[in-house]
Amino acid sequence: MKLILDIGNTRIKGAFYQLDELADFFTLNTHDFSTEKLREILATKGLEAVICVSVVPKAALQIKEIVQDFLYLRFINFNGLSASPLEMRYQNPEKLGADRLAGALGAFYRFPQNQPLVIVDAGTAVNIEVIIDNAYLGGAILPGLSLYKNSLQRGTAQLPDFPLQIPKSPIGINTQEALQSGVINGFLGSVERVLEQIGAFLQVPIYCVSTGGDGAFLAQHLPQIQDNYPNLVLEGAARFG
Repeated sequence: MKLILDIGNTRIKGAFYQLDELADFFTLNTHDFSTEKLREILATKGLEAVICVSVVPKAALQIKEIVQDFLYLRFINFNGLSASPLEMRYQNPEKLGADRLAGALGAFYRFPQNQPLVIVDAGTAVNIEVIIDNAYLGGAILPGLSLYKNSLQRGTAQLPDFPLQIPKSPIGINTQEALQSGVINGFLGSVERVLEQIGAFLQVPIYCVSTGGDGAFLAQHLPQIQDNYPNLVLEGAARFG
């Protein structure tokens, strides 16, 4: 059995895979997770390997040090140089985010290959990846929904906090609704624009899937997204090692 750890900027998503099938799932906070809880998880009967997909090097190093106390466990650091069935066309794969390649692999294994695949992984940042003819081309990176909101609040003195929900009208009749209209519609519009540009560049129909914490939200509001699967990063890494 393998434990996959997807270490994001906000959360650590963990999943046990038995023969490439999801057996159990948990989450931890990235910056203040309980080391005792992690040790309990690592002591799970039948666990043989830990595969780490991280965009937070400090947290990944801390976890690696804990895993090394369990001498029977293999620790595998998944990254842009990891072997995969995809031809790598990214210019500097050593700098490719591990989550980007893992998400692309998860979609590659799960969805049909008769047309280009575009994967939208919506978390703290939004990673958009493109696969065509069994090759990973690259993609785009843009701020996630919470980053849109937080950057606006940090950069201004008088704007209040507000819930991330679509207002009744795009014309806000109060400050909260104006913020919601601008931030949420601006976020949706930015993702939609990138997808439109990718489709126009490829000049062939694409199959677009979303994943990540805000993946279902994007799938609900963007017609270009045809499917949503929440754990593509974990699934892609589970096929490795």
